[in-house]
Amino acid sequence: MSSSEVLYLHYGAQCPGYRYMGSGARGLADALERTCRQIDVQVNPEHAARYRMFFPGMVVVDEFQLVYPGTVQQMLESYRSLGPISGELDWRESPAGGVGEVVPLAAERAEEAAGICLGDVSSLGVSDKKDWLFRQEETLREGVCGFIGRSFGQPVGGVEFVLESRVPYPIPERREGWVFLTCLYSSSASDLDYRLAMLRALVEGVRDLGYRGISAVSGEETPYPNGPRGTFEEAGFCTGPPLGRALLRSRWEFMRFMQMSF
Repeated sequence: MSSSEVLYLHYGAQCPGYRYMGSGARGLADALERTCRQIDVQVNPEHAARYRMFFPGMVVVDEFQLVYPGTVQQMLESYRSLGPISGELDWRESPAGGVGEVVPLAAERAEEAAGICLGDVSSLGVSDKKDWLFRQEETLREGVCGFIGRSFGQPVGGVEFVLESRVPYPIPERREGWVFLTCLYSSSASDLDYRLAMLRALVEGVRDLGYRGISAVSGEETPYPNGPRGTFEEAGFCTGPPLGRALLRSRWEFMRFMQMSF
């Protein structure tokens, strides 16, 4: 990359908040008096490999990498200190919650899925996410892209996947008949954490669809990009090789490759 630019890498519209993060990258570029270049790693996976990208979005400045969507001021502080934001609150684990109903995720449920993770979806790229899911449906068995969990009729958790062979990230394995977990999320409006329940729903659903296994990238102690690792292990996943570290708002987080075969 040029020293006169900011790079914004994103995994298509896998995250419906990718437009928000892109806006932040352009704002950061303006603040630094640079240009901003946006790259979809689905089309250019070599950039995901170069920067060891395992998140749906990444901002790169002078080889320094940010993976969290934040304000221009937050990103400037991280860039200038080359570390976490001073005084930023760390993630804290909440009690586990259960789901009473699990439904398949497909394009028609894109807004419901986005609402679980991000709350207000009015200004997000939900229509882009819907189109993205529709394209994934064509490659997946029975058109199932993941699962949504509901509690007392309200959507509270979600999990999404693609074929492992189609992942643009530089993961250690690319096996036929395996899926890769792209996103595991719990309702931002709930005091309970539904990630373990959704992982268990994923295992059951993927096995029933006839796949051979599941892989994922997990944070060691936080749910970023997914996780934490202990939640995956409680659901029956095995811990694989380390994948480096990523800068969150409050800390550096180490990542692990997780997998389960059937």
